Amino acid sequence: MAILSAHAPEAQAALDPTPLLAQLLAAHGLPCQEAKGWLLPQGQLPAIGAHWTPGENNGRLDIHVLLENDIRLMESFAGLGAGREGLNDALENFSANVLHVLLAGLWGVRDEAQVTERRWEIAGRDYMAYIGNFGLRGAAERLEQALFEALFRQATAALRAETLSGDAHWTRLFFCNLNGEFVSEALLDNQRWEAGLSLLGALPWPAAQGYYSLRHFMLLRAV
Repeated sequence: MAILSAHAPEAQAALDPTPLLAQLLAAHGLPCQEAKGWLLPQGQLPAIGAHWTPGENNGRLDIHVLLENDIRLMESFAGLGAGREGLNDALENFSANVLHVLLAGLWGVRDEAQVTERRWEIAGRDYMAYIGNFGLRGAAERLEQALFEALFRQATAALRAETLSGDAHWTRLFFCNLNGEFVSEALLDNQRWEAGLSLLGALPWPAAQGYYSLRHFMLLRAV
């Protein structure tokens, strides 16, 4: 059994995202108990917590999830704006990109419009895959459908080709264009994912003035 510790995530006196996260979960039918900065939906693991790091005109929201066997998942979200405005924007970013995958994969709160579920065999072990929608910002909604289809197909194939053995695994893909300059990130279990970076680099992303970004999250649970 994992032990909850007060230092991850850290308590915050100024702008604490924990009450807002609790409200968000309760709105999806998950009342929570709080213990040492963690929220325990239905009073048991998995636990979830949040930490807000403010900047002058933006900030970063870190979402931590603590599973059985001390498995720890972390996802970070930018929030545009100062103070509460930035935190609210980051929470919206979390809600659009990851929340529904966690709800389905960890707590059985399913929304078929938000999450696709598949049963896969990977390296001889059966997993349920919880596959989120693409989270889009800026002009990303104007990208061609064929690009989304290729990314979805290649990302799921790359994950299924990995040698996995744990009870839970997760991936995050991120791509952004800023005035024709590209930034890519791919993580598997919070670590750099070479296969994900390769597939992002091979896709025909259009260079454009302004900003657009795409984010995708998948969660595997052993069955």
